[in-house]
Amino acid sequence: MTAGDEWLRERNAQYDQAAKKVLSQRKMLAWILSRVVTEFAGVPVRDIADKYIVGEPEVGTTPVNRDKTNAPRKAQQEHDRTDAPRDVRQDRNEDGTTTEGTIYFDIRFHAKAPRTGGLITLIINVEAQKSKPSEYDILKRAVYYASRLISAQKETEFRGSDYNGIRKVYTIWLCMRAPE
Repeated sequence: MTAGDEWLRERNAQYDQAAKKVLSQRKMLAWILSRVVTEFAGVPVRDIADKYIVGEPEVGTTPVNRDKTNAPRKAQQEHDRTDAPRDVRQDRNEDGTTTEGTIYFDIRFHAKAPRTGGLITLIINVEAQKSKPSEYDILKRAVYYASRLISAQKETEFRGSDYNGIRKVYTIWLCMRAPE
C-alpha cells in the first residue's frame, strides 16, 4: 500500500464518519422517513423526530452478520425480562462470522408507525454510499441487509415459530454520487 493509498483510505473513512454523523441526527432521519417511508407520508418532520423515532439511532456499531446482530439485545432482554412492551431497544449494528468477516450497518434505529392503533415497530437501516460500487449490484447488497434485519428478529421480536411477530423493515440507501 502506498502513502497515497493510505491517505485516500483515511479520507474515505473521514467522509464516511461525517456522513453518518449528519444522517444520524433525529431531524435528518425524520426528514428521510417523511420522504421515503409510506407510513410517515404527510406526518410533520418534528412529530416524526419527537414522537415516532424510538430510542437513539445506532451508528456503525451493529453487526450485519448472523449471530452478532441481536446478541447484545438478547442479553439485555434476558436481564430486563418483562411482559410489558419495551419502547427502547439497544441493538448492535454489525453482522459477522469467523468465515465471512464482519460488516456494520451504518445507521439502524426503530420507529413506531404513526397511523396504527397498536404498537408497530419499523426497523430501519440507512446506508450512506459515496458512489455506486462497481464490483457488485448495490440492490443485491440492500436485499442482503434487509434479510439480515428480518432474520435477526428471531427470539427478539418473535419467539419460536411465531412468524406473525416479524416487524417490517426498511433499508434506505443514499448514494451521494450515483449516476443518473
